[in-house]
Amino acid sequence: MIMSLVRGFILLTTATSAAAAVMANDDTQDVLITDLINWLSANGSFINDKLQIRHINPDDPTSPRGVFALKPLEAGETVCNIPWDL
Repeated sequence: MIMSLVRGFILLTTATSAAAAVMANDDTQDVLITDLINWLSANGSFINDKLQIRHINPDDPTSPRGVFALKPLEAGETVCNIPWDL
């Protein structure tokens, strides 16, 4: 389970960073992230609703993005699960 979590986090942050780096407009980046999350979910992935992908510094649109918990996560709670074949 931990490996699945780590793999999912790496895939999610890598894909998000790569997609965001291609686009210059921050609004477009947000759409790409939403599209990525929707695509992952439509293809059998689970991403906990307690997570948010946003700029590390929300006041600086040039800051890198990260994955943040909006609410406390319980021990053993699934954060994300992305199938290997994606």
